[in-house]
Amino acid sequence: MKRNRLNHFADAIIGILNGWRLIADAEAFNKRGAGVYSIDLLCETVTFNGKSITVPPVFSYLFEWFENETKNNTNPEAVLTTTKVIFTVGEKSKSDPYYLEYGVFGITLYKKRIQTYKRETAIEVILKTKHRDYSKKGYGVIF
Repeated sequence: MKRNRLNHFADAIIGILNGWRLIADAEAFNKRGAGVYSIDLLCETVTFNGKSITVPPVFSYLFEWFENETKNNTNPEAVLTTTKVIFTVGEKSKSDPYYLEYGVFGITLYKKRIQTYKRETAIEVILKTKHRDYSKKGYGVIF
């Protein structure tokens, strides 16, 4: 694996944790509430606020993806020694309200104020080899 490939890993992990798979698991994240998920990609373990938990589907996908991407590594200098993801889920907060309107020919027939709730997330990907650090940070939202 080349250096660019390891940079890609960090970007892809952030993308997965901001994508549709995370939205599909939003209910599970809302049930647990705010806290810190520590994901070890080499050992395939997940902790939430320091306690082991069953692996949510989005993290299972992350483990499968990571294994498929790294199984053909033939470069001994690119052997990862540390592969962790710190995924922080914030408190639930209200988003800015917006109005949904239905109308015909300039006449408003229906108007409703809509308020959604969101949780902000922080993602820290820690990828290290013996010689280099490819770590990156990202941010996202769970609706």
